[in-house]
Amino acid sequence: MTRTLLFFFLIILPCTAQVRWLPDETVRPQAGSSMEIKMGFNNAHAVASIGTRRFITWIRSDSLFLSWSEGGLIGGPWSAPRLVLRGAATMNLPTIAATSMGQLCIGWNDAQGVKTVVSSDGGNTWGMAQNLAPRGGGLCLASGQNGILYALWHSGDENASDVMFSVWQNGAWSQARAIDAAPADKSAIWSSLCVVGNSIYAVWRENSIGTNFRVFMSRSQNGGTMWDAPRNIIAEDRSGDPTVAADSKGNVVVAYQRAQQIYVVNSGDGGATFSTPKNIGGGLFARVIGNQSGFFALAWERFSGNNAQNDAVKQTGFVYSTDYGWTFSKDSALSATGSKLGLVQFTGGNEITASWFNVNNGGTIVAKRAAISSPVAVRLSEIPQYSVSPNPAQNLITVKCTLPTSERISLKIFNVLGQEIATILDEILPAGEHTQSLNIGHLSIVWTFSPIFFWSYV
Repeated sequence: MTRTLLFFFLIILPCTAQVRWLPDETVRPQAGSSMEIKMGFNNAHAVASIGTRRFITWIRSDSLFLSWSEGGLIGGPWSAPRLVLRGAATMNLPTIAATSMGQLCIGWNDAQGVKTVVSSDGGNTWGMAQNLAPRGGGLCLASGQNGILYALWHSGDENASDVMFSVWQNGAWSQARAIDAAPADKSAIWSSLCVVGNSIYAVWRENSIGTNFRVFMSRSQNGGTMWDAPRNIIAEDRSGDPTVAADSKGNVVVAYQRAQQIYVVNSGDGGATFSTPKNIGGGLFARVIGNQSGFFALAWERFSGNNAQNDAVKQTGFVYSTDYGWTFSKDSALSATGSKLGLVQFTGGNEITASWFNVNNGGTIVAKRAAISSPVAVRLSEIPQYSVSPNPAQNLITVKCTLPTSERISLKIFNVLGQEIATILDEILPAGEHTQSLNIGHLSIVWTFSPIFFWSYV
């Protein structure tokens, strides 16, 4: 008899779950050809925030620009574009990050290499541009605690490259180091990182698997000093351009693209194992984000059919999850057609900002803000008023829990791949203690009980 590891979920479904979007905001009015505007790639954030000030960055030829808006969710208009610096050559792929200490960092690449510039006073004044590497691209920035910044990029070109890592601390970048332990034929590009405390997750597209490519991951549990051996986390060929997000409880979500479709996988054990891929919808270049409480969301270039090369028909797609990436909302379009490189970022504890530029309107840059009012699940194992017996079990299992208020309860069984096996209960229960006995003998498995419980409130 096949031995299968199952996960058992107790979910209290929220009655009202929503992300409330405000109207579109024009950041940069149309001005000439849309081809002049560059807003990075999906691995690079276009928006960052310090307090209630939000920043957005872009490049036009050899010039780096910044605009900001004051006042949080219901903020004022975006400022007139401000020139941060003019480079010596054409610049590409801008990215931005901000720290809790007030530093603002913008990165890009040009013919001379991968570069950054840092402001220590919230974007009012800027230091000198610094060169992280003499050649490479795909720079991704993330912020950590106490003013620390992290940078990830690929060296060389798509035929021979490594994933490189550096840390900004005390006013300087550390010596760059490769984290992918690359053999001579390694070709790692378009990397993305996520920082949660001392845990750092890095993913990238690995090109050296024959004529195909796949998604790889490496993790550090000590702030980037030591890294796990890289491993292939997506089995399907031609899977690439990944981004990663995580929360403080070990939940990790990776978004990527394959055959002009967006997929996500999620992990509840800090990235040690992942679910089977979930198809989100048609499109390219997904950017996934997550906060400390377990709310995950992603935006991407959304289209249908074979329109990957036709930017005029694209929209910014958006979905979110309130159960750590196990399920996602139905995909929706945030923008009109012509919207390229749709990205999303947290710009407050319960606030997010999406951004894109519209190729049908002369390269207008648009931002859109939203308040998160969706309750997010927490692990029931953190709440003392529950019990499960026996553990492990083969035929009958009993679950007891105490509800503080009347709630709608959904009781489901999933396998280790994230596939739903059975729904045991889905109804409104009154406040008080409840006992549910489950006969799992009909599932024809040897039950190895590994409980993961979710509990969320309206």
